[in-house]
Amino acid sequence: MKSYQKIIFLFGLIPGTMWFSLTTGQNKKILRKSVQDSVFTETQANQGSKLYRKACVRCHHPRQFVGPAYMDSWTGARAHDFLEVIRRTMPTENPGSLKREEYVEIVAFLFRLNSIPSGSREMSSDPTALKLIYIEGPYKRAQQSKKSKNKG
Repeated sequence: MKSYQKIIFLFGLIPGTMWFSLTTGQNKKILRKSVQDSVFTETQANQGSKLYRKACVRCHHPRQFVGPAYMDSWTGARAHDFLEVIRRTMPTENPGSLKREEYVEIVAFLFRLNSIPSGSREMSSDPTALKLIYIEGPYKRAQQSKKSKNKG
């Protein structure tokens, strides 16, 4: 390759590389979601409430995990990280014994307790998808009706 061809090649390569880097970075931002983007369904949270009562409530009252005092410690973390801590440590007598989807439902229940909005799309149990969801406030204690107070 002649020297002027190398120069032309390099001048074409540098802007192309810069464009690729910029668009790849933009795609990561587009894919990134906040829990505030309604990343779970009400059905998942309801199922998570049932699972929580069955597997968790004997050791952990739901109030332990509600409000800014608790959720602020998770701000900036990914939903994947939150789920993995629960999955690797709970239930205490048999960590990791639930199906991955069941842990996702429990996480959806905990999000709902903190007034994180539900939506029409289910939260996936796929680790790659969960790594794109970031925990962000605002958080507040969900107002429970008398009926839901009895559910957990």
